[in-house]
Amino acid sequence: MRVEVIEAITRAAFVKPTKAEQIMIARASEAEHQAAAVAVYHATEAKRLLEEMGILRAPSILDATRDDVHAFEKRADALRSAMRELDVGGFWRADMTLGQVLKVVRREQASAAIRLLRQGGYREIDDLTVDE
Repeated sequence: MRVEVIEAITRAAFVKPTKAEQIMIARASEAEHQAAAVAVYHATEAKRLLEEMGILRAPSILDATRDDVHAFEKRADALRSAMRELDVGGFWRADMTLGQVLKVVRREQASAAIRLLRQGGYREIDDLTVDE
């Protein structure tokens, strides 16, 4: 049995598998599928128990507070402003991600967009520099 195949099968039960994982899954033996089924069962049961205990909880929009709504609004405004800044030269096509656009725009535009996003509370770009 190959651990990476069992992991791919198990992962596929929870998220969409990559092409490479799909190929591994298609070629997996019956024993690998059975081992993955046990892993999926235990992971699902552990999740259920943690949810029942109140330890693991997936938040929904129904859990939002007024402060959350204001934070969402601030982040949305910052993202809209960054989008306008990056779209000045028509660089941001519908099929491009923010990361792709930041790589092709002028340095000044990228700096301004990153500054706007940081001001809006997007901490995941704290390590980002214009050179990246």
